[in-house]
Amino acid sequence: MGTGGGTNRPGSVPGRPALDALAATLGLVPLGPADGGEFGATFVSSPAGEQLVLKATADLGAGSRWAEGARLANVLRDAGYPCPRYVGTGTHDGLTWSLQQRLPGVIPAALTEAHLGQLAGLAERHAEHGRPEPWLATELGLAREQARWLEGRKPTRRLGAELVEVLDALGPVGVRQGDVAHGDFHHRNVLAHDQTVTGVFDWEGAHSGDWRFDLCTLAFWSELAPNQWTADAAASAARLVARVCPDPVAAVCMAILAARVAWFYATFRPSALWRARQRIERHVAQWWR
Repeated sequence: MGTGGGTNRPGSVPGRPALDALAATLGLVPLGPADGGEFGATFVSSPAGEQLVLKATADLGAGSRWAEGARLANVLRDAGYPCPRYVGTGTHDGLTWSLQQRLPGVIPAALTEAHLGQLAGLAERHAEHGRPEPWLATELGLAREQARWLEGRKPTRRLGAELVEVLDALGPVGVRQGDVAHGDFHHRNVLAHDQTVTGVFDWEGAHSGDWRFDLCTLAFWSELAPNQWTADAAASAARLVARVCPDPVAAVCMAILAARVAWFYATFRPSALWRARQRIERHVAQWWR
């Protein structure tokens, strides 16, 4: 989905002419569009022939967040993690951009139990690679703002009201600090060759936090997009969260994700809102009820 983590709110997606012009400014050769995501992305080549990915958003306020996400990704990569090496980030002509290594593999049509097991191991490797920052206060503040926004609109009034109540009741719940949280660790940000995960991308929204938030994100999306998971993998994702996350931690992570994603769909994809709201109310809400 590419909603990003923390306070990362997508701006308008730059068109192909803007991306090609940006590539030329950076001395890169455009090779063609990259699939998916809420940001513009194109494959490019460096003057030395290195295959890279150039991403951009019209949200100029994203500059510092993208730079921090790139820094954290490079920390993990230096520790042997299969994420792209970020060449740089910056702003130019009304765009925030990032430039990163192109990883091998393709996005799996459906996430399997084999993929999930590898992703769970990768998420655990996020531990202790961040900074000891009070990330939960930031996430809760934004989620409460989004929940109140949802409560004020008829299509999402009931869900918004429930999330306002839940989020207001949740305080410090034993979350970890000092880990890396990818922030959007889901099935569409994964590359694989057959059953082998070859990489995790889309780190622009990464922040210091609790690595278990990423496990909750996997399980959350197994409920919202079950057609892109095998049934066994989706069931295993829920069991994994129940085993690894104490109930209060799972509840706060799932409530934050519900507010974020419902707000995103209501704002940017209203045609898909009804289905997302139904699945949150019927399946995800069990984590905090």
